Amino acid sequence: MQLDKPQHRESRNKPDVDKFRLSRQFFTWICLGLAYLVAAQDAKAGSSPLDTILSTHLFADVPEAKDFVRESRPPPEALDYQPVTGPDREGPKLRNKDELKALQIELENAAAQNEEIARKRLGFKKPAPVKPANPTKPDNGEESQTTNSARR
Repeated sequence: MQLDKPQHRESRNKPDVDKFRLSRQFFTWICLGLAYLVAAQDAKAGSSPLDTILSTHLFADVPEAKDFVRESRPPPEALDYQPVTGPDREGPKLRNKDELKALQIELENAAAQNEEIARKRLGFKKPAPVKPANPTKPDNGEESQTTNSARR
């Protein structure tokens, strides 16, 4: 015996409605409008499809650069390949582990200082550090208990 699924019963009662009818009609009208525009263009006898595509101006005409733009650009002779990796690259010297560690400490100190300044400005107090509970030392005066793993 199969149980009737409510989703199937509900769909049987509803009439079959085409959910995409409006979007298909819209797409059809768009295609008809574009077909009319394409047919309205002057077609030259004996021209190739490439000529037709190029005559539709699917690309933008780039205007001449303004004076301040041309002045701020480097001269075309100076534009050359510049490697960004490898031994030929120009740039800051790579840092070793000690320099990176010193930089990390410097940044952490600056972050702590900025946090302190922000706390003073906003009036927040730094929360007191919470001491972790020590499970080996009982706080009621009894001798220390061993953990389960130590009992085995």
